[in-house]
Amino acid sequence: MNKPVDKALWLLSTSRSAIIIIAGTAYVMITKSTAFGLVGHITPGLPAFKLPPFSIVDPSTNITHSFTDILSEESSALIVLPLLGVMGHITIAKAFAGSDRVDCTQEILCIGISNAISCFFSSYSIGGSFSRTTVNAMSGAESPAGDFRQSTAFSYPRR
Repeated sequence: MNKPVDKALWLLSTSRSAIIIIAGTAYVMITKSTAFGLVGHITPGLPAFKLPPFSIVDPSTNITHSFTDILSEESSALIVLPLLGVMGHITIAKAFAGSDRVDCTQEILCIGISNAISCFFSSYSIGGSFSRTTVNAMSGAESPAGDFRQSTAFSYPRR
């Protein structure tokens, strides 16, 4: 096919999210539209170190669910979901490690410690992203900020 057309289509397909964000931002700035809600004030810096909440208040009924209620109601999900996350992370590591060795025990330990620490800062859980890793690999990311080989999953020495 035509090489410039192929390049243009590749650029369009890999940058479609950026194009939508730039177009949406330009629309809001030009029209002064209030179609998009603003987040509001975001406190700079890390959140305060505190114990995670051990109860949840349902806003629709104003009923407080205790930690034991949550455990009894979500017991199967509390076992299955972390296993799925770890299996996905190890699959990503093995898929992109090539001939390098992947130590699954170290992967599980790193994910567990990271998630245990993050809960004290009201953070989201931590895990790998197969799609982001694939995009970085296919686009030839070379910088430390985007290079998939810089993550813990790919930093093991060759044996």
